[in-house]
Amino acid sequence: MQADDFNYIRQLVLDQSALTLEAGKEYLVESRLDPLAGRKVPSYLHMVKSLRSAPVGELHRRVVEAMANNETSFFRDTAPSA
Repeated sequence: MQADDFNYIRQLVLDQSALTLEAGKEYLVESRLDPLAGRKVPSYLHMVKSLRSAPVGELHRRVVEAMANNETSFFRDTAPSA
């Protein structure tokens, strides 16, 4: 992933969700965008190009959601104590 594409995604995620993607997480962005890109566009590279050229919309939301860690174990019930 090119640095300018990563920085674009990084800023988008920060602006839309206040989540910070640290430098060195390019692999994470690629791995989460590839499945999303496969549905509508040939690759995440084309997706970034589409994101840059379109007003904020559904695709932007889906990208931000893909970057979010959807772990919910914090709110799960623990085993009852005796």
